[in-house]
Amino acid sequence: MSKSYSDVDRVNIAKQEYKNWNEGEEITIDNEDGQPRKSLGIVSQVIDNKATGEQTYIVTNAYLVQEKWSRVVDMVFINTNRVLKDL
Repeated sequence: MSKSYSDVDRVNIAKQEYKNWNEGEEITIDNEDGQPRKSLGIVSQVIDNKATGEQTYIVTNAYLVQEKWSRVVDMVFINTNRVLKDL
């Protein structure tokens, strides 16, 4: 990644995993100094595996379909597991 994030930024990024995002939506986080919000990027793909509960948002610097991912400069993966399965 070409961006660096503070500890506060990382906490704000982690909070994004509890929201339901759709492809094409911009994800932003609050700056720690109260300045205008910081953009993480655009949701380019949502992986929603209902069998395992895994939900992953692939966030890129611009909204891109999978065929054009070679143009991606920055990518963030936001993961959550919404359903705990019995072991």
